[in-house]
Amino acid sequence: LRELRASTLSRGLNITVEALELWIDQEMTKVQAVARDPELRRNTQQLVELSSAAASGQALISSAEQAKIQEQLLADFGEHVKYAIWDRRLITIADWSRDTNVLGAGVSSYGAALLTRVLSGETVMEMLGNQQTITKDYRHAANKPTIGVLAPIRDQQDQVMAAILVYG
Repeated sequence: LRELRASTLSRGLNITVEALELWIDQEMTKVQAVARDPELRRNTQQLVELSSAAASGQALISSAEQAKIQEQLLADFGEHVKYAIWDRRLITIADWSRDTNVLGAGVSSYGAALLTRVLSGETVMEMLGNQQTITKDYRHAANKPTIGVLAPIRDQQDQVMAAILVYG
């Protein structure tokens, strides 16, 4: 009976692990596909250029590209999607909350380490909502941790120009 119970539990665990690995692959693939979308790339390039021109958070929030990115991500992921985009200078250039205190802000040391991986071309799945935030001084509501996917966004020359985070 013990061997039968152990075998049953082991099979159940293996099925659960396989299902979780499949879900992780699907989520990462979905975010990577959106990061490769020509429209998102164009709009991100415009925000990168706007940010490089020392634009304020207000200029970033009121840009047409900000609204287009939000519209696209809502269509792709649904009304509960949350996202952020950072440029190579580690400046927040897009955010789901459209908070001017976030847009134009730099990142925390935790965020810099994480974004360095993504800006090097790696797609990363990360647990979010703990004490550490990616954007410096980000004011987030205390809620349960959630899983987010970060992926590189490439320019026309296939160089990484930004990193996108999608969760929710």
